[in-house]
Amino acid sequence: MRGAAVRRDERGFALLGALLIAVIAALFAAVALAAALGAQRVAASDGGHARARAAALAGAGFALHRVCWTLLPCDAAARCEVDIPEDEAGGSGAPDGIGAACASSTPDGSGAARATGAAPGADASSEVTLERVEPVSLGWPSSARLVRVTARAASGGASASVIELVALRPSAVPRGLSVAEDLDAQADLAITGSGVYVGGVVRGREHVSFAPPSAEAAPPADAEATDVPASASDAAPDHAWGGRWPAAGVHAGGGIWAAGLDTATLDPCPEAYAADTVGAAVAGLVEPPDAAWLASARSHALDPGDACSGGVLRLDRLPALLPTGEPGAAEAAGRADPSAGYVVFVSARGYDGGVVVTGVRDAAWAPVTVVVDGDAVLGADPGAVASADAGADPGAVAGADPGADPGAAGAPSAPASAVALRGALVVAGRLSVAAPSSLCGHVACRRLAVTASLSLDLEADWRTRPPVGFVEPVLVARR
Repeated sequence: MRGAAVRRDERGFALLGALLIAVIAALFAAVALAAALGAQRVAASDGGHARARAAALAGAGFALHRVCWTLLPCDAAARCEVDIPEDEAGGSGAPDGIGAACASSTPDGSGAARATGAAPGADASSEVTLERVEPVSLGWPSSARLVRVTARAASGGASASVIELVALRPSAVPRGLSVAEDLDAQADLAITGSGVYVGGVVRGREHVSFAPPSAEAAPPADAEATDVPASASDAAPDHAWGGRWPAAGVHAGGGIWAAGLDTATLDPCPEAYAADTVGAAVAGLVEPPDAAWLASARSHALDPGDACSGGVLRLDRLPALLPTGEPGAAEAAGRADPSAGYVVFVSARGYDGGVVVTGVRDAAWAPVTVVVDGDAVLGADPGAVASADAGADPGAVAGADPGADPGAAGAPSAPASAVALRGALVVAGRLSVAAPSSLCGHVACRRLAVTASLSLDLEADWRTRPPVGFVEPVLVARR
């Protein structure tokens, strides 16, 4: 009896031990499960925070790009959808807060720039506010343009905020009248408020003239080079590079020729050429925009629609104002902001001789930056020329006196179309001026041939309202 009792007690202890082991194992399993769930929650929280920060940076980048690629003021409002790729949701998003991709946008008049969007499988939205900052209060020159960008974003239950101080400065796009290689002037080239900057040789200097200074204001000092004091003489001012060359002149890297003579050999030098310089100093100022800038211009460009067809861009058919619903369109009292500009991008590939740019835009219309990837010609509308030729009386033309004055009544004259544009013209290749043209703003090209009169006017305060694409954001601080 006693042995049986002992065996029963042993079996009881064994069962109790097994039960205890099972309880301990379950406890360890529960602890491990809790740890795993906690790690997942932490990872999810970190992922949500990373997506929220990416959304904030992307929204800030969108808002800055909208300022740089339109002429809207910094406190203008806009909505956009920001695409945050899944592989970038881990925290970097748009590393500099500059460079977000904008899928679409609609105008908003709420007074703040808001960006909303989502990464695949995640809900992320951001609200961005832009505020002007008085530069003098931070020890910057009064001419500097500083913007405080505040972006707040949420993704699920996580949120993030980013505050950036950004300086808006002139971009690397050449300013004034800039030619990377050679300039050949065979007709009048009248410049107001700018010099002529050429990387190669200038031929036809006798056709280039500079307007005297206006009575309104002296030329502002150049932001990048202010070591040269402004000139107090009566020479024409240079508003493009006034810090380097206070008086407007022709600056060439390879030489300046007038009437077939090298102006460097003229002794004494004519007073009209006194501000001219020859040397390598101009080399870094005239290089055409790089591929990255051209890609940005293409991505931000407004579709010209029927204004561009058959290799002809008709400026007068482009929208007078930035259309409502297009990127950067601001509405005031139900109409677009007349000061908001836009960019038009045209490829010259497939067109012999380049794209023809023609037409006159009213000075009160929105400024436009016209970018031509290839060669361009400022000339008459080919369609108008063809119509004029078709309507001419063949008998009258055949019977015309060869020695008659072309300007006399009844004498045949070649049709011409004036070209007028306010903003900027950037040509990646050769620019030919084949019809009388008047431009207000900047012209940059690789080569320039002037066979018809060209006038260029650069306003003294152009930095306060630079053309579309002529300003870039530079990150100063972030927290």
